[in-house]
Amino acid sequence: MNILLIGPPGSGKGTQGVRIAGALGLEHIAVGDVLRAEVAAGTPLSELLQRYLSRGELAPDELVLQLVVPRALAASARRGYVLDGFPRSVAQADEARKLAEPARARPDLVIFLGAPEDVLVERLLARAQVEGRTDDTEEVIRHRLRVFAQATEPLLTYYREQGLAREVDATRSPDEITDAILDLARDGRVMTYWFANPAQLLERTGKQLGTSDWVAIDQELINGFADITGDHQWIHIDVVRAASGPFGTPVAHGYLTLALAPVLLQQVVTVDGVNAVVNYGLNRVRFPAPVPVDSRVRGHVTLVSASRRGDAIEAVFGLTVEIDGTSRPACVAELVVLYS
Repeated sequence: MNILLIGPPGSGKGTQGVRIAGALGLEHIAVGDVLRAEVAAGTPLSELLQRYLSRGELAPDELVLQLVVPRALAASARRGYVLDGFPRSVAQADEARKLAEPARARPDLVIFLGAPEDVLVERLLARAQVEGRTDDTEEVIRHRLRVFAQATEPLLTYYREQGLAREVDATRSPDEITDAILDLARDGRVMTYWFANPAQLLERTGKQLGTSDWVAIDQELINGFADITGDHQWIHIDVVRAASGPFGTPVAHGYLTLALAPVLLQQVVTVDGVNAVVNYGLNRVRFPAPVPVDSRVRGHVTLVSASRRGDAIEAVFGLTVEIDGTSRPACVAELVVLYS
């Protein structure tokens, strides 16, 4: 298994990298350690790397790729890797993907360790005091965190769109974080966003949350939906007549696509710390394109809004149901869910 760890300074990424690699028998590759080891070894690249590291600058993409990718490929050919600190940008991720795909060494799971800025600042100030880092003022730390956030948001979107990214709450204890990551690593489901409690939804409004697995739409599924709902229109169930109809083949009911919404949402979003989850309703629904029989569909989920409603949190999720190979979506809807 191949795992990427992404997290801001103070998120505990280094600690978790060592723990997860040890627990799963994978090789831990920390990019910072790789670069420092290269400098210490006095290789032909060491002088160039030293110039960047001594100025506190990021090494160029081509140098990092040259040093990191061969290690990752070799580790993947054995049992797999936990890669900590790479990639740092979509450009790095895209180039690494091209190199990794022929060797089947792409990441299987991307973990983002998320925590509020104030928590990270508190941790980093405490660490600076212990280690005597007088230059690490609150202003400097906050700037560093904001630069990190701006740089990594496109990267997280890149991996969410591939259905690989999961978020873990880095405010919990190290043991709880390790357990959460291991649960995700051992779970074959797509789960791109994890919330420790409903209140965390309030912090993620306006964010793209991820993409579900593909769901096959075959004639048996369409016929079953027709039987349950009593909607036996010929465009759905009469294969012979539908072949000469407006779509040239049977098509799924629009409401069949909508009925998949809870399953698609659950694959993308998990909210812990709840007593009950209630599908409260829909704000809007449209079916822009028909779904031909033997197609595949999947859901792209965005958190449109979240607000308090008494003792519950009301979340509005935007769902766009994609048809494989078609530009127009099968369904666009807003789902209202209550978490209490």
